Amino acid sequence: MPGGVKAYQADPRCVLVEENRRCVFCEEPHRLRVHGSYLRYALFPDPEPVHQIPVLRLLCPRAGRTVSLLPEFCLPRRQHGPAIVGIFLRELVLAGEGLLKALRRARAGVSGHAVAQALLGGFRKRVGELRAYLAGLRHRVVRGASAGPERFGDLVPVVAGLLEGFPDAPEAFLYHGRCFHESFGKGLA
Repeated sequence: MPGGVKAYQADPRCVLVEENRRCVFCEEPHRLRVHGSYLRYALFPDPEPVHQIPVLRLLCPRAGRTVSLLPEFCLPRRQHGPAIVGIFLRELVLAGEGLLKALRRARAGVSGHAVAQALLGGFRKRVGELRAYLAGLRHRVVRGASAGPERFGDLVPVVAGLLEGFPDAPEAFLYHGRCFHESFGKGLA
């Protein structure tokens, strides 16, 4: 999103496009309506501060269900966004850092292993889909990387493939997070 979090905070409705208003609950196509908002925290790599952002909720009046419309710099059910996940996985999987140290490379104030374990577990659950996503990229050649700690051998080619061709991990994971969500309807972790 051009302008990032500051542009989003200035106008949270910028994510409210027709494509996002299509009902995900009903077979018959129709538009969801805006049904208020709530506040949530969004964490970014240091030195960016923690932001409290409004998140729009959309309602399907037929099904009586709501969906939250998150900006691309957020992951569902996580305060840590794709930029942090990218740095964390690069340091953990490719550089061989420990769980907490790898996460603290992205965000120094992380307090315990639970967050790192949750991010790693969430990413591991999507490895099969991430492999399929990477295999479908025709505009880039994704090579299998062989370097990295043995305990993360299954993740090395996936993380290396997501980083390939990008100047840094945050940019790579923001881009792929958006594309992966479009393809599979899921966040990266």
